[in-house]
Amino acid sequence: MMGPQHPHKNKESETQARTRAEEILNQKGASPRYCKNMLLFLAPDKAKLELLEQSVCQYLAWNSIIQDKVALNLDVFQSNQATTKQQQTDKDVKSLIQEAYIWLLVPMQPDPQGEIEWQEIRLQKQDSPILQASRKAVHEEHLIANYAASRLRLEALDPYLWRDVNHLDLKKLWEYLAYYLYLPRIKNQQVLLQAIAEGVAALLWNENFAYATGWDESKGRYLGLKAAEHIT
Repeated sequence: MMGPQHPHKNKESETQARTRAEEILNQKGASPRYCKNMLLFLAPDKAKLELLEQSVCQYLAWNSIIQDKVALNLDVFQSNQATTKQQQTDKDVKSLIQEAYIWLLVPMQPDPQGEIEWQEIRLQKQDSPILQASRKAVHEEHLIANYAASRLRLEALDPYLWRDVNHLDLKKLWEYLAYYLYLPRIKNQQVLLQAIAEGVAALLWNENFAYATGWDESKGRYLGLKAAEHIT
């Protein structure tokens, strides 16, 4: 979630939000970022920020008056009035935050050899910006919370990851999915494990895949091979 110093504007590529998002996508502190495909960005709208900032200033002003009401020698009426104003501006700020944070920025790479592209998605102002962004990302599959074994093979394994190999280490598979933007953006490791368990349990396992605990290089055979059965 971007701070107010990094707003976004519709259909502009050189906004402060985009610039900052690209920095975060490429760097984690002083080091390169490895889990690029785990990131989505929520940014405020530039036009909405001015009103939000004004409301925050009003809230802080009324809050300061309440904190200093003794020193300011406020009577009961003035104190109650300040409290009412503080509560109202607090509600205004919360409402304006929802109105301001309406841009979900999604890094994508349709071509593995091509440049990174950015999709901007405008959110509805009906709920918490975080909830809105999460629901939108899941709905449009920019974040995948449930993944079928057949899709894992068709969208990741066959076209990219095991074209030239007979097997793939599970830990390495997760690293690939977390890093490369042209692969599906899986929510977490558990979603991947469920997809693999589903694929191994399928009766026609050769349409999906099997699972082994290891590979004996000297004998050219798999260890603990599992296929067409349920695994954990």
